[in-house]
Order: sequence, then structure tokens, then C-alpha cells
Amino acid sequence: MSEAVDLNRISGEQRLAFYGLLFSLARADGSFDEEEMITIHALLDDSGFSSDQRDALRRYCVHPPDPRTCLATLAQAPDEFRFGVMAALVDLALADDRCTPEEKAALDAARSALCISEGQARCIETLVRSLKPMIDDPTPERQGALEAAAQAMISVGIPASTAFFLGSVQDLEKEGRQDVMRAMGLGWGRRSSLASSLFSGLTAAPSLTGFWAGDEEEGRWSASRRKRAEQAIARLETIAKDLEATLGENAPEDEVRRLEAIRQLILTRRSVLGDLA
Repeated sequence: MSEAVDLNRISGEQRLAFYGLLFSLARADGSFDEEEMITIHALLDDSGFSSDQRDALRRYCVHPPDPRTCLATLAQAPDEFRFGVMAALVDLALADDRCTPEEKAALDAARSALCISEGQARCIETLVRSLKPMIDDPTPERQGALEAAAQAMISVGIPASTAFFLGSVQDLEKEGRQDVMRAMGLGWGRRSSLASSLFSGLTAAPSLTGFWAGDEEEGRWSASRRKRAEQAIARLETIAKDLEATLGENAPEDEVRRLEAIRQLILTRRSVLGDLA
């Protein structure tokens, strides 16, 4: 069984690139203002960063980096992280069950930047497409298709932990769907890190085209994307609840600050979702 990705295994430069990608995604739908970007900053772990890297992270609150630059840096990251980022982008592109020519071009560019082959990208897409029907209407045939997709992905050198970067996987774990988790070769009860959860939460809203090209594409929210946004908020609420349960009366100040930042992010995302209804 595969465990969730540990961000501590990648270098400070690669972590900074990943966080930069978060800020780029957050700004892509035009709904995150500077104050919210600062809130996201409060959620991120900068331990082990140099002073220059911390300064760069603070600048991302106002000026998110070019996602292409972030992806180029992540091309040198460990396989499970590199493939996970690609899976998250594929999941985002297929959020409304279709992939436009512009989104396909963006995925091809991301695949190239992350040094992922066309065959590997196809396997990731097949897994994402096989997972969706299992969420609402599981059948033995669909479970078999999901298992085959997971095995095909592993056979081309992609670790099973890649699936932890799909927003649906965290929802399935929360709902106790051990059948789906086992079908993908994933361990049970091993939640992704805060940053991975935040990644899937932020990518629920913008379109991939908007993220890559800087086009806000207002008014293109589908019912599917709204549902994913609601699920993302639910994930953040779970993170807040779990963190609150671990804090005592003498909790470290940075952990208290992190909890308040998560709560603020939940409130602002609910406000944005209400405006788009």
C-alpha cells in the first residue's frame, strides 16, 4: 500500500516552487485578493527555508510566479511528487468532464515541463476518468476498470501515491470508501499533508486554461466545479477540526495562527462560492 507524499522529502527550492504553484492557482480564478493570499501564506510551512526563499514566498502573496517556472523547477523533484502535480492538473482539467483544446494544450505543456511521457500522461488521465464513476455509482465493472487503470499507471513507472493529489481521493477516504482506496493500491488512514490538501482545495475553482494563461474566464463555473469547490471547503474544515483537536491550552503560537488562517480561508471561500451561485 502506498502512503501520502511527504513534503519534507523534497528540497527547499522545490517546495518553494510548489508553493508558488499554489499561489498561481489561487489567483487564477480572480477571486483571491491580496489579503487572502497572505492567509494562504500563513498556512505554509517554511521551515528549512533560507532567508531569500522566505522573502520570495512573501512576495508570492502579491505577485504569484509564472507557473511555467514553478513546473520547470518541479521537474527535478522526486517522482511521486512530480507525477502528483501532473495528476492534480489533469484532475482540474477534467473537473467538468470535458477537456477543451486550450486545456489539452496546457496539459501538454505541463507534461513536457515535468518530464512526463505521453504514455504516462494517458495513464494518469485514464485513472482520473475511471475514478469519477466510482464516486457516485460504484459497480463491480467500474471497480475492475479502476483497478486496471491503477495497475496500468504503476506499470509505466508512476507510483500509486500519485492518486493522493486527486481531490476526490481525500473525500473518499473521509467517507470510508475503502473499496476505492484499495482498488488504487492506497493505504488507509494516511491523509495527505496540509499542503497537498490545500492544493486540491485551491484547484477546485479555476479552470486550467485560466491558470496557465492568466485568463480569469468569469462565468464559466459549472455545477461540477461548484460541487468540487464545496468538497474543497469541506476538506479544509476537516483539516481545521483535526488541528483544533491536537491543540491544548499552551499550543504554540504558530499552530494557533495556522488554525485561524484555515478558518479565515474557509470563510472567504464560502463567500466566493456564494457570489458565484
